[in-house]
Amino acid sequence: MTPPVEDRLLDVAEAAKILCTSPDYLYRHWEKYPFAEKLSPKQLRFSYVGISLPDTFSTLRHMINSLNQMAFIFFPADHDVQVGSLYPPP
Repeated sequence: MTPPVEDRLLDVAEAAKILCTSPDYLYRHWEKYPFAEKLSPKQLRFSYVGISLPDTFSTLRHMINSLNQMAFIFFPADHDVQVGSLYPPP
């Protein structure tokens, strides 16, 4: 049997490194993460266990959102390209 993982709260810089994003992004979008906790107006923390062991649905949703954001980089803005579509609209 594996020992239980002890949770600790990470500051924004630590969480950004683990999530491969910028601290600025986390400050703007912290409410999307169920493992984020706003302790006060200037204190934002993230659960280490929540980041390390996220549920499958949240992980997939985050990956799809990231792929959709990347699609806008590679395709012109006049194309409505979504992940999962085979062909861009004519």
